[in-house]
Amino acid sequence: IANIHDNAKRATNCASAGIPAGFVDPTIAAADPISVGGNIDLDPETSQSWTAGVVITPEVIEDLSFSIDYWNIEITDAINTINAQTALDKCYDAQSLNNPFCSLINRRGDSGLSLIELSDINIGELTAAGVDVEVNYTMEAFGGTVDIAATGTYLIEHEEFVDKTDSTTLIIRDGEVSHPRVRLNLITSYSQGPWDIGLSTRFVGSSKADVQALPEDRDLNNASSKIYNDLVFGYELNENYQFSLGINNLFNVTPPRLFETHT
Repeated sequence: IANIHDNAKRATNCASAGIPAGFVDPTIAAADPISVGGNIDLDPETSQSWTAGVVITPEVIEDLSFSIDYWNIEITDAINTINAQTALDKCYDAQSLNNPFCSLINRRGDSGLSLIELSDINIGELTAAGVDVEVNYTMEAFGGTVDIAATGTYLIEHEEFVDKTDSTTLIIRDGEVSHPRVRLNLITSYSQGPWDIGLSTRFVGSSKADVQALPEDRDLNNASSKIYNDLVFGYELNENYQFSLGINNLFNVTPPRLFETHT
């Protein structure tokens, strides 16, 4: 286990599992041995959700619409897959080894990892809530048509409880690279006759690889906000054929340098 002495619970649980003090896994530089597959013992999910929203189409500005929606979802017995690092951290940082995460981890006689089972499991509960905003506008300009479409999401909460009776099994996702707090998308296009050009801009807010990790647990945990742009040109040859040429990541923006982003 890396960082075996980071906290008292981890050190105690590692000792209880027979992992000696100062242990370094001889395969630490290699990829973790992982088994991924189905699970015939899964129970069906049940969920409750509700939304509330409003749509505004002001008469003073033709072809403009604006909407905002709040959504809230609660899933019981949610089917999910826990990643390898989360399984390891949650197993050895819990109150004891008697927790759902340790059942996913298998070790050899020398204490090295032999297998981490990452098949689908039923977690106790998944809750998520957020706000979606959308703006659409069309206007005639420069002898053609300009279309603007903007969407955004603010993630208020995304949490998973593997066992609702054990607070140590809580996994907080909101604010992580997989579930950033803020996402914005802007698509601007111009068309005239058979020609069109479009720019797609994506903003991904700052986040962390693991919002629950202690500073000493990870060397790389923070991901800065990023803006990505994709450009596309199109020409309609006839009603059956259209030619298009695109450039993805127009300004060659590099993603955050984290294990989770494979960079």
